[in-house]
Amino acid sequence: MSTDQHPYLTASPFSKLFHSWVSSLLSLRRKRPLEYNDIYDVLPDDQSEPWIDRLEKAWENEIVLSTKLAKKKQQPSLIRATWSIYRYRYGIIGIYLFIYTMLRFIQPFVLARFLRCLVPCSKKSFAEMICWAALNSVFPWLMFTIRHTGLSRGFLAGMHIRCAYHGLIFRKIVRLSMGSLGAQSSGKIINMMTNDVQTVEHLVLDGHFFWIGTLETIVVLAILWTHVGFTILLAMIYTLLVVSIQILCGKIMQIIWTKRVRQTDLRIKLMNEIVKSIHLVKMYVWERPFQLKVERVRRKETFYVILKSLMISVKIVNGYSFSLIFFLIVFGLLWYRRAPFNTDFFTIAFVLISYLRHTYLHGFATSCINLSQYWVAVQRIQAFLTVDEYNQSKMIIMQNEFNNKDKLTIDIQNLSSNWENASFHLRDVTFSAQTGELIIIIGSIASGKSSLLMTLLGEMKMTSGTIKLNRNARFCYVPQESWIFSGSIKENILFGMEFNEKKFNESIYAAGLDTDLENFQYGDSTLVGDNGIILSGGQKARLSLARALYRDEDIYLLDDPLSAVDVQVARHIFEKCILRNLRSKVCILVTHQIQFLKYATTIVFLDKGTQVASGTYAELYEMCPEFKQWTQTNTNNSRLDSLSTSEPTTPLNISALPDFITQLSLLTGSSSSNETEKLLTQTVEKPVQKQSEESKHTGAVSRWANAERIRYASKSTNDNCTVEDQSSIRNMTINEWYKKRDNYFYVLLGRIINRFSKDISSIDEKLSEVTYNFTEAFSSIVSTISFIVFIQPLSLISLIFVGTILERIRRIFSPTIRDIKRLESLGRSPIYSHLSSTIQGVPVIRSFGAQKMSTREFSHYLDEHSRACSIMLIMNRWVAMRVDSVVAAFIGLLTFSMLFVHRNLPVSDLGLILAYSFTLMGTVQWIVRLTIDVMMQMTSTERVIEYIDLKPEESSTIDELIVLSPQWPIGSIVFDNMSFRYSPDSSWILSNISISIQPGEKIGIVGRTGAGKSSIIQSLFRMAELDGRILIDGIDTKQISLYELRRHISIIPQDPVLFNDTLRINLDPFGEYSDIEIWSALNEVQFKFDLIEGLQHQVTEGGLNFSVGQRQLICLARALLRKNRILLIDEATANVDHKTDEIIQLAIRRKFVHCTVLTIAHRLRTIIDSDKILMLSHGRVVEFESAHELLGDDKSYFSHLVLQAGHWEAEYLRHQAKKAAKSRK
Repeated sequence: MSTDQHPYLTASPFSKLFHSWVSSLLSLRRKRPLEYNDIYDVLPDDQSEPWIDRLEKAWENEIVLSTKLAKKKQQPSLIRATWSIYRYRYGIIGIYLFIYTMLRFIQPFVLARFLRCLVPCSKKSFAEMICWAALNSVFPWLMFTIRHTGLSRGFLAGMHIRCAYHGLIFRKIVRLSMGSLGAQSSGKIINMMTNDVQTVEHLVLDGHFFWIGTLETIVVLAILWTHVGFTILLAMIYTLLVVSIQILCGKIMQIIWTKRVRQTDLRIKLMNEIVKSIHLVKMYVWERPFQLKVERVRRKETFYVILKSLMISVKIVNGYSFSLIFFLIVFGLLWYRRAPFNTDFFTIAFVLISYLRHTYLHGFATSCINLSQYWVAVQRIQAFLTVDEYNQSKMIIMQNEFNNKDKLTIDIQNLSSNWENASFHLRDVTFSAQTGELIIIIGSIASGKSSLLMTLLGEMKMTSGTIKLNRNARFCYVPQESWIFSGSIKENILFGMEFNEKKFNESIYAAGLDTDLENFQYGDSTLVGDNGIILSGGQKARLSLARALYRDEDIYLLDDPLSAVDVQVARHIFEKCILRNLRSKVCILVTHQIQFLKYATTIVFLDKGTQVASGTYAELYEMCPEFKQWTQTNTNNSRLDSLSTSEPTTPLNISALPDFITQLSLLTGSSSSNETEKLLTQTVEKPVQKQSEESKHTGAVSRWANAERIRYASKSTNDNCTVEDQSSIRNMTINEWYKKRDNYFYVLLGRIINRFSKDISSIDEKLSEVTYNFTEAFSSIVSTISFIVFIQPLSLISLIFVGTILERIRRIFSPTIRDIKRLESLGRSPIYSHLSSTIQGVPVIRSFGAQKMSTREFSHYLDEHSRACSIMLIMNRWVAMRVDSVVAAFIGLLTFSMLFVHRNLPVSDLGLILAYSFTLMGTVQWIVRLTIDVMMQMTSTERVIEYIDLKPEESSTIDELIVLSPQWPIGSIVFDNMSFRYSPDSSWILSNISISIQPGEKIGIVGRTGAGKSSIIQSLFRMAELDGRILIDGIDTKQISLYELRRHISIIPQDPVLFNDTLRINLDPFGEYSDIEIWSALNEVQFKFDLIEGLQHQVTEGGLNFSVGQRQLICLARALLRKNRILLIDEATANVDHKTDEIIQLAIRRKFVHCTVLTIAHRLRTIIDSDKILMLSHGRVVEFESAHELLGDDKSYFSHLVLQAGHWEAEYLRHQAKKAAKSRK
């Protein structure tokens, strides 16, 4: 249906007015559940891109204006920018609501004139009575048509504003420098994009409700003044008091909201951080510390939520009591003065004061609450939009003074740079490069290699020096930590470019990705999931490299892509990608692979942020003692091998080389609601039964007072129940979410972020409001209907008929709106997933010049969400207009029936019947929608606690688990016909693994990237259920609790992850070790860096204030602290230099001499002295023997792998293997 023409475009004016054009969806839902393709395409006026462009232009004008008026200290205003583009539509909506407000004031006078016709002494003709009855019947139709037209425009305008703010914030994100973006936590950004922008969305109608509430107060007081004179002064004083209280509550709520938002930012940031690293949290058994952290933050957040709820209660009670006290003041003074008043005045006053109650409860009070929140939200967004942006063009100087103008030349002189608010500085870097030259950046960890690339990209602030180009050129960046977005392999490579089959295949081959694609069931159409969850580290690196090759830019910045792959693949990439495909480019490569240094045109040697030397390999070897010592240390005095048979005597010019819900209900809340409804019903009946014992006007006041007492009771009951429910939901969610399988968190990253941001906010903000509104509207309807039936029993027949029609409408509407709400929620998740992915990949996106593509994709996700959102808004107006139509018909029928029964009833009773009937207008359709809203808000609750019913990791019961001895484990590991996969629907990653590892053995695991090496580690940790058995000391791991199993195995992961906390918490979250023990572990891994705050040094989000190598050292120190008998090492030293690698390996061998160690490494030197080598291929064991024995067989896979490292390296490896074999005898 989405491909068809939108029905609104061809709908008649009547269909547009009453929203009949959406009826086809209702008809379709009666046949089957709705799917996303059933939803109409977004209308041209609802598309996000034009609204984002307008707001961005208006905001840019504000920036320019503030710059011109800098002396007057005028700040750019997002409010002014928003007003400049929405004022016309805002005015149109205001006109509709103003006309509706005026009709509300006229309606009681029309009612009074009609009642005057029914007075027994009236001399009005029957024809005149008919005319007034008709006018009294037509007014409701006119009022609700105008009101709902204004509201539908208002809600759609709010959606436009939300999309515009979303787009404006997103465009700002892709323009922020890495320093500025690092200062903005991901939790704050996600909170802005969810809760803050949602608050702004309500501004359109809340702004109108504020001035309408003020206008209604003035008009009602003026009308009553004309009837009672100075008697109204006391009521006016009371009105000012109420308004002052409302405003004061709004101010207090603004303070509360500001503090609450800070906690929400922290919670979302923490949840986002945990979800992204959930596999490490589980492997380290850190669930409990992180659970406590989330609980602490959530308790503080909930405290402010409760404070806000209390203030809302004060405002609501103040609003509810206003009409009663106002009515008592006016009529009490009239009674005290014994002033006469007739039925006309009583009816008019009754209706107008009822209007004021509604205004102060649902209009003025709500707008005060929301406007205070809006002010906080817009200030946060405005502050974010004024953060300094990335601007590479200011750093690069274009000059044509270079001699060779045919070749692209980049000249860097005395370049110095630093990160904002960081101690690290890059100093005095100088080198130049031309087309066809290869620049290799080397140095130990934390020497500034990645920082140099960040400076060239403009991400790191340049403090001095120059970067000169002789012509325009584009940079292409391959990061050290591969950035993979959710999509197919093909989409990740194309990255928005047109598909060229030849170029695509060449890029895949050069990146060494062709064999991997053959092994994937769906080839290049394979979906990789968020963060490339289904790919190994090496596959991610090569996919990132293939994307860069396909881009075909001028200057390539490659940040150590060779460390993530094995020797064979590294050689292939260097030969086919760097030396061939990039031979006509400027290539700047960061690497620890020193065997490739001789092929560099220029080597830049860095140490501690300073350039030690630069030049060719021969020049540095002869003239730089530090370089000579560094290379000799890293090669262990072995000769470097050449990639070809002839070794070049001079530096080569590269251009010369050849070519990733079970439905629940809140029983406690539902039960409480049911009991409340019974209480309301029973209590409302009491004033009805007393009607015959009281005078007419006194009875009306009494019934009103009793109804107010009921509302107080219901509000108090609802608040207590809701707070308890929220606490229950929070505790269940925090206690259960991390117990689910690892793959849930990666495949559904966007949905999880949605759960812990938007849905938690809905529970905090909307659930109590909706449930209370339901009970309040229900009590109002019950009391109104009870009164009407008591006065006019025959009306019960028409009420039953009306109720039947309304129930029919509800049954048609309910399943449709539930489906649309479900689709709207699904459409929201990709927005957050794309947002989170973009924040991680901003440097890559900018270097590829893909900002526009990324913003267009974000706008596409906004439009996809708006498809469902706009239909949901229109559907609400559809049901509102039809329900109000039925109620209006009932009022008309009641009005005309009074022409025939008015002689049997007092006119005052007839007036009260009609006055009460008019209160049904809006209330009935409101409660019909509230019944759906309650269910929809419950779905937010259900989605948050959805994971409770998902299959947990721990499938064994306590009775089935074995109690382990204190000495367990010694270190014996047996894989008994073990097969492993990540989900029941996926293919086997490991198949029929059967090997035996003795206690204390050191096992090296090798194989091509994607062979299943890391999956061996995953299976030992039981990150997913497996077939066959894994026995540790003869005990099946399935019979061991996950906590005990994982606690007794240490892991040094492939992806070094740090969390936003102190260095000490990152090493020891349980507080089990002393500072001396922690420093000793850091010293063992050569983590010798100046930290002014010591172990209390704050780690930024993602550990970005440490290099990747430093992060890996910290992960190594974690393992040393735990002192387990089984250690698993997954490429732990891939991003450190060879010297540091050897020092670390010595520390591991010394500290874990009696431990069983399984090491995955692409550097064969790391594992060559292992007791046995486990060779994997396509998830199967192909060899399992000592390196010496495997190398004795020239046909073995391992021999072949060693030969690919080069002749001299192979000889060195054979020597080390033989030496290790002798030492074991």
